[in-house]
Amino acid sequence: MEEENFNWVEQYLVIQSNKDIKNSNAFKTLIDNNIDTNELTGHEKETNAGVVQLNYKDEKEKETDSYNYARGLLNFAADMPEETAKALMLAALNGTDVAANAAGVLFNTFTKTDPAMRAAFSNGDAKKFKESLNSNIKKFSNYLSTQKEEVRKIGEGSDVSSKAAEFVAMIAQDTPYAVPIYKKLKNTGVPNWMALPVAYGMGAGIAFDDDATIFLNSEQVQGFKKMAVDLENSSEEKIFNTTFRMAEGTGLGFLTSPIVKALKYAKNNIPKYAKQINTEKAGEIAALTGAATAGAVAVDESIGNNTISKVTENK
Repeated sequence: MEEENFNWVEQYLVIQSNKDIKNSNAFKTLIDNNIDTNELTGHEKETNAGVVQLNYKDEKEKETDSYNYARGLLNFAADMPEETAKALMLAALNGTDVAANAAGVLFNTFTKTDPAMRAAFSNGDAKKFKESLNSNIKKFSNYLSTQKEEVRKIGEGSDVSSKAAEFVAMIAQDTPYAVPIYKKLKNTGVPNWMALPVAYGMGAGIAFDDDATIFLNSEQVQGFKKMAVDLENSSEEKIFNTTFRMAEGTGLGFLTSPIVKALKYAKNNIPKYAKQINTEKAGEIAALTGAATAGAVAVDESIGNNTISKVTENK
């Protein structure tokens, strides 16, 4: 049996060794000074590890990142399973605060800005609410994909341009720290369906501060990338244990709970294309994380924004 070949003593010693490392003065010194811990923990150095500044100093960079986050949110909502979208809409119509998750923020924003959706909400009309939601997702997704520069010119373009700019601003205002965290996760290779809810969960759990930052070390970057491959088949216990080990002893420790909730939410909303077999990409991710496995399941984001119209039309 497999259990008979499992070396429990060796695994126990590995676990204890990792605990000792994370309890050491050397580890704490590196964490306190935002220095990567990869040499202590034995992880390969990640080029995208490092500090994430949560407050923007460059307004143009903020505009660009907000635009990308808003478009990612639209993609995430378009790729949600029908059952999830329906449950969120019914919850919103019944007066439940759905802003506790990323898609809920989108619902609330559209309800505030679109008269038709607001009327459907007031009347409890689920059919009209859904029609307006899908129409808004399609309209703003197409517009943000083709008219990026116009979005910045509030009041100078068409009515749609002004509304798109307002939409982006409202999304960024509701989740300010999620925007730079989302950018960091995407830059490390985490797919949108996971980066979006995790960034939102982390951002919502951080209190505002003029000098607010977080630091992602190599272990955490690799952990998120590996989770993107494993998440679909991971139990809630495994999700918690993996997140706890990643965050233990670091500045992300207090974000363990929101990260776990976001990962569970992402798992329940993995779009269909995330289940496709892509051995080439799986091999790349596995090699980076030091856990190469043949025939692993990986996320194929090649569909991207080109499918959003089809997705919304089929809902």
